[in-house]
Amino acid sequence: MTVLGVALPGVVTGLSAQSQQLVRSMCVQTAVDIADARLVTVVADNEGKGYESVVARAYPSETVVRDGATYRCSTEVGWVIAPTLATSRTDEGLKRVRVTVRGPNGVEVTLQTILSDHAEAESTDEKPGEQGSPSTPGNGRRTRGGRI
Repeated sequence: MTVLGVALPGVVTGLSAQSQQLVRSMCVQTAVDIADARLVTVVADNEGKGYESVVARAYPSETVVRDGATYRCSTEVGWVIAPTLATSRTDEGLKRVRVTVRGPNGVEVTLQTILSDHAEAESTDEKPGEQGSPSTPGNGRRTRGGRI
């Protein structure tokens, strides 16, 4: 009886820790699924509606409830510079889309992708060193704040 009295609390504690880890893993997977779905939507918009349609206000933060748990999904869109992918204050034809999902049990998942302005690259007849063409006035760069 003494052996059971000493061993049982340890076994129960071990099972409790394993079940908590299992729940956390499930929450992480759900957060990844939510973030991935948002990225798929953004990429589809980039391909279907065009590069200019991908702006942060088009993807407002939202609350998603899955399996009784609440997740908060937010999206950031910003210009970046190739090849370093550092944040840019001007549009160089690349955008970073970062989706963050926060869920229960301290879960936080961030997925990101880089989108390019294929249409601008295809419609520009400029040669290196030229100052612009009818499709891209000036130097072809749009200037605004760093975030879109």
